[in-house]
Formats: sequence, C-alpha cells, structure tokens
Amino acid sequence: MYINTNVLTEFLSHDFLILGGEHIMICGKWKELSVAALFFFLTMGAINACAYANEKAASTESVTEIEESEKYLSETETEQDLQGEKSADNQSTEIIRNVEGKAYQLKDGKYEFPETGEKSDFKESEIHGNLAIKGEISDIGKKKTVPSYGVDGGHLSFSYYYDGTMFPQNTKDEHIVSDKNEQVDGIELDHKVGEGTLLLQTSKDGKIWYTAWEKGNVFSKKEKNLNDFYQTTDIQMTSGCYYRLAVVYKTEEITGKKRSLFGKRDKIKERRYVELYYFYAYDINAENLQEPEQVNENVLGADSLVRTKKIKGYQGKKKITGVDPHYGWTMGNFYVGGFSDILSTDGEQVILKDTGDQVSLWFDLKQNIDKCNNDDRITVVDDTEGRDDGFQVPAGVDQFMDFGRGTLLIRKKNPSGEYGKPQIYTNFLIASASTDALTKVCLFEEGEYEVALDYKLKYDKIEVFGKTIVPKYSCYRIYFKFKVANANNMFFIFDAKTGSELANGAIAPDGFQLNLAGSKYLHIHYKREVLTDGYDGLTEDVRHSGSAEDGEIFTDEGIYTISSRSDYSDSVTEKKIYVGTNNILKAYMKSGGSLTIAQIKSMIDKGAFVAEDGTIVQPDLTGIQETDTEGISSEEGTGSETRGKAVRMEETLSVEEGAAKPSKKSSTEQNSYDDLFFIILISVLAAVVIALILSFGRKGNRHGHSGE
Repeated sequence: MYINTNVLTEFLSHDFLILGGEHIMICGKWKELSVAALFFFLTMGAINACAYANEKAASTESVTEIEESEKYLSETETEQDLQGEKSADNQSTEIIRNVEGKAYQLKDGKYEFPETGEKSDFKESEIHGNLAIKGEISDIGKKKTVPSYGVDGGHLSFSYYYDGTMFPQNTKDEHIVSDKNEQVDGIELDHKVGEGTLLLQTSKDGKIWYTAWEKGNVFSKKEKNLNDFYQTTDIQMTSGCYYRLAVVYKTEEITGKKRSLFGKRDKIKERRYVELYYFYAYDINAENLQEPEQVNENVLGADSLVRTKKIKGYQGKKKITGVDPHYGWTMGNFYVGGFSDILSTDGEQVILKDTGDQVSLWFDLKQNIDKCNNDDRITVVDDTEGRDDGFQVPAGVDQFMDFGRGTLLIRKKNPSGEYGKPQIYTNFLIASASTDALTKVCLFEEGEYEVALDYKLKYDKIEVFGKTIVPKYSCYRIYFKFKVANANNMFFIFDAKTGSELANGAIAPDGFQLNLAGSKYLHIHYKREVLTDGYDGLTEDVRHSGSAEDGEIFTDEGIYTISSRSDYSDSVTEKKIYVGTNNILKAYMKSGGSLTIAQIKSMIDKGAFVAEDGTIVQPDLTGIQETDTEGISSEEGTGSETRGKAVRMEETLSVEEGAAKPSKKSSTEQNSYDDLFFIILISVLAAVVIALILSFGRKGNRHGHSGE
C-alpha cells in the first residue's frame, strides 16, 4: 500500500490534535462520549488534518517545481547567452596574419630587387614594416617557395604598418627623404617615388607580374598605418593568385662634414631600400574544381569577337579587316567545366549539370597584353572612361568608370525575365595574365546568363625617331549567352509539419511540401486519388490533377502521384505520397502497389489488422503473423501482443472507427485513494485505543467506589 509520509507526519503533529480537539471539545465531556461518536469526531479530525497536510504538501511541491523551473530557465538562459556570444563571435571569423617579408639595401641607387627564392648579392637590411592580411583564412601552407593562404569564401584585405624608425627627431640620423625617381624595377610609375611608394603586383604563375595598385608619397605625412589599402577580387580568389608588395624609399644620413669651395658642408650618405612581401592566396571552395578540357566542344562565345563602332559604350559592330590591329588573332577563349552535357537549341548553348556537378567558367589568355600577337606596338591599355551600354554599366547619365585593362561583365536573368545586377570584374586581363594557366572565373547554378569582355587596344602605327606621333585606339567586345539546366528531373518532398524529407511511398498525415531545389526548367504534374464505394467495392478515384509549383503545400487527403520532366530530358521522375490516416490507403502505400485495394479490403474482412506504419498484420491459430510490404510473413507473436500493437480495421469509404483504450488513473488520483484508506485505518485504530482507555477508566472508577 502507498503511504503519503507527509500526511502521516501531519496526522501525528500538533495541528492534527488541535483540529481533532476542536471537534471533540464541541461535544462536551470526554467521559460521556460513546465509541461511535468518538470514532466520528476522530474521523473528521483526521480528514481535516489530511486535507491540511495535502494542501501544504502540494504547496511545497509547487514551490519546489517553480524553484526548479526558475533554476532550469536561468541555467538555460545563461547557456543560451553564452551560445549567443559564441555565435556572435563566430559570425566574424576573420583572421589576421602577418606575411613574412625581407628588406634589402639596393645597389647603385636603383630600385631593382631580386625575385623570390633566388640567390642574390643584395645586402639584406633590417625590416621596419609589416604586411597584414585579413580574411576567413582556414588553410596555411606553401606554394612553390612562398606562403600560401586558403580562404573559406570572401576576400582578403591588405594593411601595411610602419614602425617609424626612419622618422627620427634628430635629422642628422638616417631618415626618409623625397626621391625624384619615377621607375621601380623597370616599371614606369605615374608619379615620383617621393617619400616612399607602395607597389602591389599580381601574377598567375609567380613569374609575370602586373601592377594592381600603387601609391606614392606614403610617408609624406609620417603615416605609420595604411589600413585596408587593397582588397582581392573574385577572379583572383577563385583562380588563385600570387601577390608581391614592394615598399621602396630613399634615406639620407649626415655622417660628418666635408670641405667645399663654400666652406664646410654636411657629408650626406644616401641609401635606397626595398621591403618585399610574397605570398599566394586562393579560395578553398574553388580549389578542387576540375579544369575543363581545352577542346572546341567546351568553348563558349567562339567567333563572337567584334570591334565596336564607338569607343565609349562599346556599342555597335565593325568588321575586322586586314588593316585592323586585331586581325587574325584572338585574345583568348572561354571554356566551361563541371557539366554533364552541352546542347545547342536555337543557337543557344545549354549546359546540363547533374547531381554534384559544379558548372564553372574559365578563361584561357592567349596573349601577352603588353605585346599582343607578339607585336610590341599592340598593347592592352587602361580604359579609364569605360562604359558598357548593353549592360548599362555604370548606371546613370554620362557616367563612366575605370575599366582598367579589360573588364568582364556577367549577369543572370531572373525568373521574371529581367536581368539582375551584373558582376563586374575590372582589370580582368591582368588577373588572367598568364599564358600557361586557365583562370577560373565563376561558378553557375541553374539559369540564363550573359557574358561580355570589353577591352581597349593601343596601336603605335606611325613612329618618328622611335616615338609614336599618331597612336591609334580601338575597342573590342566578346559577347555570348548560355543557359545552365539540371540534367535530371530530381525534386524533393518534405513533411508539412516536421519538415523532414519524405521518400517515395511515404505517409504524411499532415500533408507535404514540394521543393524543386531551385530548378527553373522542371515541369511538375500531380494527381490526387481517394477511395470511393463503387459497384465492386472500394476503388481509387481521381479527384484532382494539375501542375504544381515550387514550395506548394498539399494537405487534402488522398494518394498523390507527382511526376516531373525537364525541357532538356526525355525521362520522367515519379513519386507517390499518401496524405491522411485511412488505414486501407496506408496499407496500400506500404505495399508499394503490390496489393490492390480489393485485396487489402478482403484481408481486413478476414480479421487482419493494419499497424500505424501501414503494415498488414494477419491472425493465425497460434498467434499473429505479420505481413510486410511484399506480403512475406515475418515475426510471430502472441495474439494479445500483436493486437496491442495493431489497429483494428472496420473500413467504410475514408472513415476509420476504433475503440479508445482505457486511460490509466493519474498518480494524484491514486494517492488520494491511498490517503483515504489510511485515514479510515488510523481512525478505527484510534477509536479502539480510546475505547479501551475509557473502558479501563470506568473499571477503575468502579473499583475505586467499591473500595470506599
């Protein structure tokens, strides 16, 4: 028997005696009470005591539960706060890395410096600067002889910090001065070196370098920090790129006095220095892309090169003749990789991708942009006032932008038919500047795309004494369109309530939602069937059919057959899902169509059961035999066990009948019964004890009277 210890404690406490006493004292004298009356009053007192004790216990338990809940919530909130702080920290996963550099004192007063990894007689010097790169750096290694940094998406930003050593208070000490030199390592600058110049160069192969950014007079205001002075481009990160930062400056130091015609003058020692930082950076997400075969079948935009009629806007077409500097040679080819097949429909190229494919665009540069067609008179030059009227870049009236040495533009057509904002890659030919390696350009999902490459040539046609007197400029454009589509007809189905993915033949009592995985060229058709009572019994009846869209939710009861086909594939993908709780249809779906509705109904009529998952369970003489989806016998058990797991079927149309299982008594109700039994037992015992006491008391009194 269950005994509530709280009730027992209260029953034996002083409170119970007071309550019981109150009932007893109301009735008058103890000696005149009968056993029955005493039993009544004791029972009332015990009931009051138990009610009080239960109320107090419930209150205590409630307070305890509240305290525990508050404690749990407090701990949960604290844990969530910590997770929130951690999540907030994780949102910014940028890492700062210092790139190791070297400093050299240059010879003969010229800004010429050694290549990385080469032995040289350049005199190494103390380095005073620091190059820091910032981004989601996740992999650090070596590429050839230089540090390599893998970035998990995004870009890298560069910052340069100088320790100020060459800015002494005493001007007699070595300090930075202005330099009128306009050439650094054979590169003509657009300005003088001045009080220090930073020159950032990029390379595809670590051999041929192109200037990506430069700034002169960087120390003129004794600046120590150049924060985020450069950010890598998409092309550089996707394809991988070498970087070289050169920091050059001139110093003077007064080492003594020297005699001259005008008296003593300061003896000045001039020195020139360069700090060199080399490294390689790439996007780890694009590193494993398979390089496409350079075959004609993979070329996009072949024979699409035109000379534009207008230099500004890259508009119109002009025939390239024998007098054109671009006659007979190409700048390069665009290749596509990571696909399953290429189709050509109505003059448009369609790239088909399968599951796991990553369609990528590559560019193979065929020319040295400083010496096109092996002619040093033909060069790709900066288009500082660039504009593409076809892509409407840049936006606005009479607006221009610096296209640099070639600009690539890519834009995607939205489902509405309008093109989105184009991706713009300025200085594209510099980023691609290597004639022995392909350049990864971009990854593509399903959709329609337009691509244009604009660049400007300078042709030094007429020269006098080695100087061009009438340079000729002309603009060119490579333009093409293509489409990326799924090669398969795959689509996904998710439970409308739980969001979990459903397999073909699944049961979804609350409905399902279609997911086309972003596919733009899939056509979805569905039909919904229900059970109707025909002349030969329950049969399937098509109630609705039509086309479906991505994200559409279906909740009406029935068996749904969903089929998909693509514009570019002859195959059809079909899936079936049941929505509802009808056991006949559940069994039908579970059987995968191997059993007809009539067969299932017949089995039920003979006493079969249908489990919650749609499995048909058939009874036999010794127990219950379970039938799987293919009608094969499986586990055997006792009839009572199987009947407990199965659902009894009495089907009419789509209505399911069943008896509800009796619910168990709650623990609170059971405790009340135990308490009442305990009260009665204690009251009876107490009444007996008191009756005996009173009986002995009467006998004592009689003996006392007799003695008198």
